[in-house]
Amino acid sequence: MKIKTLLIAPYPGLKELALTLAKEQQLLDMTVVQGDLREAIPIAKQYEKEGYDLIISRGGTAQLLRQHASLPVIEIKVSGYDILRILTLVKDYNAHLRIIGFPNICQGFISVSNLLGVQIPYTIIHDQEEVEEAVQQAKAGGAQAIIGDTITCKTAEAHGLQSILITSGRESVIEAFEQAKQTYQIIENTAKQTKIYQQLLQKTKEPIVVYDENGTIQFANSSFQKILRFIKKDSDESSIYAYFPFLHNACAQLCKKIEPIEILYTFATDDELMQFRQGYLKTDNAENQYYLRFSDEEKEDRQEYGLSVAAIQPIMTSFSQIPGNSQLMQAVIKQGKKAAAHNKPVALYGEKGTGKKT
Repeated sequence: MKIKTLLIAPYPGLKELALTLAKEQQLLDMTVVQGDLREAIPIAKQYEKEGYDLIISRGGTAQLLRQHASLPVIEIKVSGYDILRILTLVKDYNAHLRIIGFPNICQGFISVSNLLGVQIPYTIIHDQEEVEEAVQQAKAGGAQAIIGDTITCKTAEAHGLQSILITSGRESVIEAFEQAKQTYQIIENTAKQTKIYQQLLQKTKEPIVVYDENGTIQFANSSFQKILRFIKKDSDESSIYAYFPFLHNACAQLCKKIEPIEILYTFATDDELMQFRQGYLKTDNAENQYYLRFSDEEKEDRQEYGLSVAAIQPIMTSFSQIPGNSQLMQAVIKQGKKAAAHNKPVALYGEKGTGKKT
């Protein structure tokens, strides 16, 4: 099966070169289109929906696509050959030159030109909006020709300056194709491994869910999905807080712990008590991840906390002292009795004046 690859070329020459080289590729099913910087974003979004695997582009366009596209973006680098071709072209140039471009275009160019003793002033930009001002400053400083990428050359020409486009040669494009193949293989291997883990978690009878700090559910096995349907049968909420609102504050407490820990909860419904543990997953990402793991009550050690059932029995008798015959109050008493029947620590929380003391 071929790798569905989208190549977005910022300038016509790169498009033509890519179309020629794509015919030699056996593993890549290549689609080549032209688009520079922000023009490339809607193009990438369109092809994402069509099941493409990778995107290849160059310079500032590649940088921008990494921010806005969900697919992996492979960059066509500016190679030493590309830089030498430009330097050979401009070495006898009498006009005052200036290089303007994104870091991934400029840095290699500057290094090689310094090694060869060719001193060309440069301006590094980080956004498309900076090009106009950079060209104006270069012109005011006496520059007569601008070396840069597509958007820089267009802007220079609009201000009456000469422009020299930094192009990518055959070697750079082929190198990007090879990198695309390697990247796809790594992604495929990781996906296979992840699929094994997901299938294993799906088959386990223990309900498990993973979610982020905003409560958005990232993964829930089939056993946990049954629990959610039991709590809210008609709900399609994607937030764990919709089902267990009290978890929101607990997440902040878990974040403060250096080591991964678990907090034990007993959640009461009209029909039964469910016991589960909430934990904090330490990952390399800045985004915090949490999990819920439901416990099999029969397997829990009844003496784990050094409490006996006999010590809890006096609490059971106090329920008769609670007044109120409403359906809601009866439901509260019923849940309280179930919670008191377990030899686990119990926390009762609520607004002031709701009878927690009683």
